[in-house]
Amino acid sequence: GAPAGAPQQAPAGYGQPQQAPAGYGQQAAGHGGPGHAVPPQGGYGYPTPGGAPGQAPGSQEEKSAGPPQNLWLALGAALVAAVVCVFAYGALFNAMTDLEAGETRQIGYVSLLVGVIVGAGPAFLAKRNWVAYGVGVLLAAVAIYFGTIFGLAMVANELQTLVLGSGDGAMSLFFGDMGELIEMWNDGAEAMDWVFMAFAPLGAVVVAQGVLKRSKQD
Repeated sequence: GAPAGAPQQAPAGYGQPQQAPAGYGQQAAGHGGPGHAVPPQGGYGYPTPGGAPGQAPGSQEEKSAGPPQNLWLALGAALVAAVVCVFAYGALFNAMTDLEAGETRQIGYVSLLVGVIVGAGPAFLAKRNWVAYGVGVLLAAVAIYFGTIFGLAMVANELQTLVLGSGDGAMSLFFGDMGELIEMWNDGAEAMDWVFMAFAPLGAVVVAQGVLKRSKQD
């Protein structure tokens, strides 16, 4: 034994800080790994109680960013506008026709206005819907063409009235003799007549682009 009064050596590690086991207090690097997993706290990379700020994918805000789904309303508005423009442009065509000279004075911006009126429905009610835009352009072309045919029917009715003393009526000629009126117009139409008629679908394109550009800026 050691002599009495001699200092005894403390056991190894006694009174010295001991290192914690590896992984203690840290999240385990896999299922069943060493250490204890620390519950995630609110902060970077972890969801905070009550949900993170902003909208989750598929939320109402994200859905509202898509094109408005008013296709049928837009097509209905374009169809009604086209029918109205047929008879309105026909009356204007008749007013611009000189029976004595046998000439009709064409006004380009009137045809353009017809396209704007017909294309306004798809432009405002179905934004970014290219099907509605295409239908609006087509209906604008149909409106200006059959508006011209109806105007020709009104002119033919006036000629009948002047020659025979009475006419069959513009509406009767338009629906009853439409084939003959179309053939008469196609045979007598000049290149500029078709150019003026092309302004109508152009007007539908212009109003659609204008509304779409304005909505993007907003």
